[in-house]
Amino acid sequence: MISASIEDFIKMFNWDTIIKMYGSSHSSVIGFLSSEWIKKSSDHSVLDGAPSPFVGKGRKGQKNADILLCK
Repeated sequence: MISASIEDFIKMFNWDTIIKMYGSSHSSVIGFLSSEWIKKSSDHSVLDGAPSPFVGKGRKGQKNADILLCK
């Protein structure tokens, strides 16, 4: 997907679900994105806690993703 089509796709999510989340809702937003993605197609899946391809000392040099939206 190119960025414009990704933006259009994400606009179809039911954002009313999370407009009343306050405080530290990071995990709730990740759960929302995951479930909305999966609901959109039977070909969609999510990898939660995606591994880092880079190894460094501690957090240095690592690039982690919270989730990967897979197709």
